[in-house]
Amino acid sequence: MLSRNGSSSIAAVVAIFAIALCSETTARQKPSAAQPSPPVVTLEDPKLPAGDPCKLLTLAEVRNVFPNAASGTRSDTISAGILTCVWRSPDGTVRLSLMDSEPGESIADELAGYAIGFVTDLDKWEEAQHFVFYETANNVGDGAMAAIVEKADPQHSLQAGAMLVARRRQESILLLVPNLAARGRVAAYKALVELGGAAAKRL
Repeated sequence: MLSRNGSSSIAAVVAIFAIALCSETTARQKPSAAQPSPPVVTLEDPKLPAGDPCKLLTLAEVRNVFPNAASGTRSDTISAGILTCVWRSPDGTVRLSLMDSEPGESIADELAGYAIGFVTDLDKWEEAQHFVFYETANNVGDGAMAAIVEKADPQHSLQAGAMLVARRRQESILLLVPNLAARGRVAAYKALVELGGAAAKRL
């Protein structure tokens, strides 16, 4: 499964959501104290996607979602082979990450791995995941799926947010747009599909 990462500094909900994603990445990459340390080997530089994530969406397309958005800025995680562009605005942030697809992993499985970031307490994910809305996005790349939590649910440690995974050929994109959730599930899904469809065409 791919390493996953996400971070932002615009709004508290985005920051909290990103910390959860970062925590999931760390949990996947580092062995627990109970596990034996793997043997030390010399690793090659990670294979990076060929594209520029900032060229996958135009500023006009992002401003259709957040009218006051600034131009995208790169924020890559080279060690994990992930290229990222972030468009920031006072109303929310669009984070697009580009990576090579993991052979044999379905879009649904990939999205489920990212969706763990919806919870602030990973121990509650098994129960909380039933409250995450998933929907396939037709005509977006070779396949795509969105995950949305419309409203925060403290009882299940769920925070609101919206994300979409899309694939074309051997590459995947992850769109993370937490503030869309406040617009409601239908509007959030529509915006994710518009952004994801535009980005996937340029892969």
